[in-house]
Amino acid sequence: MKNSRRTHRTGMLKYIFFVPAAALMLLLCNVNAMARGLADDDKKGQIYEDPEVKAEYPGGEQELYKFLMMNVKYPVVARENAVQGRIIVAFVIEKDGTITDIKAMPEKKMEKALQEFVVTANKSDATPEQKAYAETYAEGMKQLKEEAVRVVSKMPKWKPGRHNDEPVRVRFMLPVMFRLQ
Repeated sequence: MKNSRRTHRTGMLKYIFFVPAAALMLLLCNVNAMARGLADDDKKGQIYEDPEVKAEYPGGEQELYKFLMMNVKYPVVARENAVQGRIIVAFVIEKDGTITDIKAMPEKKMEKALQEFVVTANKSDATPEQKAYAETYAEGMKQLKEEAVRVVSKMPKWKPGRHNDEPVRVRFMLPVMFRLQ
């Protein structure tokens, strides 16, 4: 009986000292890991969505639209098959104003139209024309995305965004409209 009380007391003392010590060690390790992670982010550079001062195309928004109008060429397959709509181009404006990480995605309406064409083309009673149109629409949409990426990659350096008076990396979303007249 006496022995079990001592064991119980010893166990309680170990528990009282061990748990806070283990918690403190975990906390210190976590703080160290977080600090290393922040240092890595600083090397790469955090990407801001909404910095204090937004990135700007040289000459402003009007010049950006002028650049797009002068450089966008409507892809042939897209024009021949009346594929039109808005392509959203996402990219990163680096601290020095260069553009990197360019990605294009069609707006929801275009994706929905493509899905409808594909569903129709995959039906057992689909005509060869319906199947061919679904394929050419998909190819036209792919060409619109490629053209939007091509034009954005040709842009001159932007005036970088700023946060706390320091140039920062900024994510930018640019809608590029393809419309047939």
